[in-house]
Formats: sequence, structure tokens, C-alpha cells
Amino acid sequence: MPAVSLALLVGAGDVHADLVCRSKKGALSERTACNKKETVLDLSSIGLVGPTGLTGPVGADGAAGPTGPQGLAGPTGPQGPAGADGAVGPTGPQGPAGPTGPQGLAGADGAAGPTGPQGLAGPTGPAGPQGPPGVGPLTTCPPDSVNVGPTCVDTYEASVWDLHGNATLLSQVKAGTVTLSDLAGGGATQVSASSDCTPAFPASFDGTGNWTAPLYAVSVAGVDPTACATWFQAEQACRLSGKRLLTNQEWQAAAAGTPDPGSADDGSTTCVTNSAGPANTGSRSNCKSNWGAFDMVGNVWEWVADWVPHSTACASWGGFSDDVMCLVGADTTGGPGALFRGGDWSDRADAGVFAVVPSGSPTVSGAIGFRCAR
Repeated sequence: MPAVSLALLVGAGDVHADLVCRSKKGALSERTACNKKETVLDLSSIGLVGPTGLTGPVGADGAAGPTGPQGLAGPTGPQGPAGADGAVGPTGPQGPAGPTGPQGLAGADGAAGPTGPQGLAGPTGPAGPQGPPGVGPLTTCPPDSVNVGPTCVDTYEASVWDLHGNATLLSQVKAGTVTLSDLAGGGATQVSASSDCTPAFPASFDGTGNWTAPLYAVSVAGVDPTACATWFQAEQACRLSGKRLLTNQEWQAAAAGTPDPGSADDGSTTCVTNSAGPANTGSRSNCKSNWGAFDMVGNVWEWVADWVPHSTACASWGGFSDDVMCLVGADTTGGPGALFRGGDWSDRADAGVFAVVPSGSPTVSGAIGFRCAR
């Protein structure tokens, strides 16, 4: 073995190095680990390492080292049990009102209240316009007329009135409900009564029928019928009242069954055919047709709607009737004739339901009146 320093191999009884390393030149070094070019020296092979001795007594605790740095936080432990509820705190102040919510659904309807008292009736409205002629039999007619097949024929010969703008009277006239007392109370005045034809038709309603102020034909009992009327005045007075003149055929139908006294007028109940003047409408109780129309024989002649060529002569009906009939010949040079029917208060046997005369012109007047129809 090469010479070595005992100081390297033996100290004061302790060997502090873990290993003794020998270089290739034989030098020894104590290390904790030998280099690659060194050889670890086995100390036991030279008798430097003895057997392990007895364990010595435990040495006194060394002084505490300084506190180490804070360790990392451990994982969060499981949730502990809930603690007991704390005491209720005092009520806080009222918060501001929230926004208005949406409209809720409508509630169910409440029970109906009791019916109130009946209100007052409103005023009667004006009469509507005249409708077209019917095509079948009527079941009712206005109070001033009678039902004759499909036609409502005025019960009485017409009396013509100035209503002086009274709208209430006009609505009653058109509805067929006006009475003589209504006319008097409403300030109406009669025009051209047949007994003396006064007051005469005014210039505002002259014989041509081209009126500028209206007059109205009324069917009412107990009044002197109008006469001294031209065909044109009669036609317009009917129209203004919501009516019209009867056709010749309608007049003939409505007159059926009227008793004809001829010259035997008794001055009281019979038709007025032999008297000093006309009688009030409806005053002769036996002068009534099968349909209920009064005074269709005598009293005043009555215009109808029809026109014919003016006749040149009168003739009799022969054994059929003694009533006057003037439909003979035709004037080819004169104007037309308009028919009037029934006779007047002085025609005696000439008056009757078959009495018919075409006038010289629709503009003549005299003892000629009329009646209207709807």
C-alpha cells in the first residue's frame, strides 16, 4: 500500500467523509462521492472501520430554527352545518313603488240593475213619401180613406186648405189623420168653398197648377167641398198631400152601389141632386157607396185623371141608365178634354154613378171639385 497521511485516514477517532477516494497516482481524498477517475478505497480492508458501537444517549434538543415560510393553503373543507337563525332585524324603510303591472282580465258582468221608468214619447215624425201604387188588394188604408181593391180612395170630396207653413198639420194631412178641429186649431184656412167659390184660389196657385205657394187637398167630414178648381189645380193639390187623382176606372169602382135619387132629393139623407146648393161632406147619410165613399153622386162634379179628345155631343145610355153621357164624337180641331164624373147638386136625373162629361178643356172650373186617392 502506498504511504498515506494518517491525518487523512485517522482523525480524532472520527472519519467525517463518507468515502475515501484514491487517484491514479495514489493520492487519497475524502469525499462524499468519488470522481470517475478515482477509486473508492475500502477502509475496512485496512482495518480502519470497526463494528458499529452501542447507541449513545440522546443528545439535548437543539435550539429551534427560524419559522419557515407559510405553507400552501390546504383544500377547502366540507360545508359545516348551518348555524341557528339569528334574531329578526328591524323592518327597513318602504322601498319605492314598482312599475304598474299589466291590465288584469275583466271581471265577470255584474247583475243587471232594475229597469228604469219609461221615457216620454218623442214627437211624431213627418210622413214618408208616397209609395208606388199597389198590385194587390190592400188590407188597411189611412183613416181619411176607404179600401177599394188595390186603391185607397178618399172617403170625402176634397176641401183645399192653406196650412200657412204649419209642419204638424202637414204631417197629419199626409198621414190621413187630420181632423176639422185640427185644421181650425192650427190656423189653416179653406180655399174656394163650393157654395160661392170664395176665397178664390190665389195667384200663387193659379189655374195652370204652376204654384209658388202650396195648397193641400184634405178628406174630412163636415165641410163645404172645394169647387171652381181646374184639373191642374186639383192634380197638384192631391200631389202636395201625398196623393193623386183617381183614374176613371178607379172612380167607377169606388162609386159602385151609391143610391141615385134622381130628382127625388129629400134635402136630408139622400144624395144632393136637386138642391139649391152643395151640402157639407158626409152629411147625407144615405149617399154612400158599397165601399164607404160619400157623395159620389151629386154635390159637386169630380175631376178624374184621364184625358180624351173633346167630344162634340152628348147622348143617353139608353135603357141602361138615365145619367148624362157626353162621349159622342171627337173634335179634331179643339184641345183635349179631361173627364169629370158624378154630377152636381142641381143635375137631377143627369147625376149618377154613370154620369161622365169631357170638359172643353182641363182649365175650365165651375161646379167641379175632385177627390184624391193613394
